[in-house]
Amino acid sequence: MVMLQEESFAKEERNVQAMRARGEARTARFLNSKLRTIGIDKAGLDKQVEEKKKAKQLEKESNLEEAEFNLQMNIYVEERAREAGILEAKEMDSTKHTLFQQMKAPKNNAIKMDDPIDVCSCTVSSVQKFSGEDRQYKGRKKDQQRQMREWCSQQLTEKEMKTSDLKDEETKYSEYVLAE
Repeated sequence: MVMLQEESFAKEERNVQAMRARGEARTARFLNSKLRTIGIDKAGLDKQVEEKKKAKQLEKESNLEEAEFNLQMNIYVEERAREAGILEAKEMDSTKHTLFQQMKAPKNNAIKMDDPIDVCSCTVSSVQKFSGEDRQYKGRKKDQQRQMREWCSQQLTEKEMKTSDLKDEETKYSEYVLAE
C-alpha cells in the first residue's frame, strides 16, 4: 500500500513538473519578441473564407434550383389560365348563339310595353286596366312629395320653437342668478 502511495505521489509530481515546464516554455515564448506572433491566424482565416465561399456557392445553387422551379410553375399556371380562357370563350360563344336563336323566335316579336299605344288603332278589348297597373302614379308621387315638404317644414318650426324656448329659459335663469 505504501508502494502505491509512493507511485501516485511520483506520478502527481511528474504531472506538476510537466505543467511547470509547459508554463515556463509558454512564458519564454511570450517574452521572446522574435518568436511571438500577435495578430492574425492566416490559416484559420483562409479556412473561414473557403467555408464562406462554399456556403455561398451552395446557396446560389439552391436559389437557381428554386428559380427554375418557380419558372416551371409560372409556365404551368399561365398555360392552365390560357386553356381556361379558351374554354370560357367557347362557352360564351355557345351561349350567345343560343340567345340569338331564341331571340329570333316569333314569340319574342311582341310589342314592347314602353312603346306608346295608338288608341285609334286599338279595339275596345285592347284598352283595359290590368291588375297591378298604377294609373295614379304621377298624382300619388306629387302628393307624397307635397306631404314630405309639409312634414319637413313642420319639424323645422318645432325645432326652432324648442331652441327659442331653451334660450328663453337660459335668459330667465341667468337673470335669476344675477338677481341673487
